Formats: sequence, C-alpha cells, structure tokens
Amino acid sequence: MKTLQINNLVDNTSTNVAGFQLYSILEKSIHVNEIIQIDLIGSLAISSSFFNSSFGELIEKHGFTSVTKKLKFKNVSTDQKRLLKSYFDSYKELTAH
Repeated sequence: MKTLQINNLVDNTSTNVAGFQLYSILEKSIHVNEIIQIDLIGSLAISSSFFNSSFGELIEKHGFTSVTKKLKFKNVSTDQKRLLKSYFDSYKELTAH
C-alpha cells in the first residue's frame, strides 16, 4: 500500500488545477494496480471542483468500483468524512444508470 499525504502533493484542495495534479499522481498508482492510502492530515475544506478533477476523473476512466477498491483515506475529519461519503455516494448513483 502506498500512502500519499495530500498536503505534500498539492498547494490546496479547492481548485481544479490542484485536483488535476492529484489525479495525475493517483493515475500512475492506479495504473499499476496499487492500493493508495490518502492521508488528509492538515487538509482544510475540499471543494467539489477539486473532487471532480481528481476522484471524478479517476472514476470516469477506471470505473466506480475499481477506484473505490483502490483508494483508502486516513486522518479524515468528521466533516471530510461526510463530504467524501456524499461525493462517492452521489457518483455511485450517477454511474449506476
């Protein structure tokens, strides 16, 4: 398992540009079928733009089930946990149709 501390990878968690930077990093690990643990320690609010440009792009390319099996999160605040759950649940509904 590879652990990535999000604050060491991107400048913020609020823009599409930063989201795409994370996507590019995650894409390399997912491509080689590696499980990735994303450490959110010290991360503040995460915007939907960031989610769409990182996790959304991964899901579009690799499928919901494949991505969610390969991504794990740690050091997640209560608010971040709620936001992640909401985002992934919504995406699951969209891709189920």
